Amino acid sequence: MRSEALVEAVDVAPTLLEAAGLPVPESMQGRSLVSLLEGRADADRHKPCVVTEFHDSIGGPKHADHTHGSMVFDGRYKSVVYHGHRIGELYDLQDDPGEFDNLWDESSARDLKLERLKAHLDALAGTISAGPPRAVDY
Repeated sequence: MRSEALVEAVDVAPTLLEAAGLPVPESMQGRSLVSLLEGRADADRHKPCVVTEFHDSIGGPKHADHTHGSMVFDGRYKSVVYHGHRIGELYDLQDDPGEFDNLWDESSARDLKLERLKAHLDALAGTISAGPPRAVDY
């Protein structure tokens, strides 16, 4: 089977647990690929985006501050944020599959950049725990 679905390394553990008939903890970040692999789900749709974080992302003596970077890709748009810096990357892979045209500083892409930054922030927030489930409303 060939698939265009967006998957991540964090999907491996829940996939193996489900395939072994073991429960997948709610706190586990990834999503099992079993239904996709067994043909019970759309082969080209697994999750809305993928997220990657990396350290020392800029490099060189000019940026020797151990920069933290994050990347979000939704199948069309790829955003890269170098946290604590004004630089970034934004690509429309539908129009620019080779990632040659960085739209980050283009005034014509300002609204797209704001939209993608919101999506980037939401995706990053989805990778962290909001804490234990509520026992009661407060």
